[in-house]
Amino acid sequence: MKKQIIKYSCILSSICILYFISTNLLGISGDEIIGWFGYLPYIFVIYFGINLSPILFSTYKSKFMFGTKVGGIGAIVSSLFMFVYLKFVSNLMIETVIKNQIALLDPSSSSYETTVETITNTITPNFYLIFGIIVGIILSLIFSSIIPLIPNFLKK
Repeated sequence: MKKQIIKYSCILSSICILYFISTNLLGISGDEIIGWFGYLPYIFVIYFGINLSPILFSTYKSKFMFGTKVGGIGAIVSSLFMFVYLKFVSNLMIETVIKNQIALLDPSSSSYETTVETITNTITPNFYLIFGIIVGIILSLIFSSIIPLIPNFLKK
């Protein structure tokens, strides 16, 4: 089972990293919807990993643990890559997100300046490292609890 976890974690990490790089190079990585689409590979990789190895994953618990571990490792690896990329290569995504968030504010508001400063100080590579790991693990838990039930649901 360890080989399968490593294999599918590498696949998930690679897909997420390629998605991040391609959206960043296209200049669309700061868009909120584009960011959430980056979690779709979790569903597909966990689903195919479980269903292509039915002998290894015969119980709900083994399927759940597989998906959780693959998603968790994938979230950590891809978030670490994103952190290094944003910190040392290009912070275009951060600039885009900050610009988009500031555009939503009312410039005549009395708290405009402090809000802009807070946004600028909060949205950093560290923020994306922590956010990516936490959200990746939470979504992995959710997907891993639902995906093993799909074949049973489809049989009915």
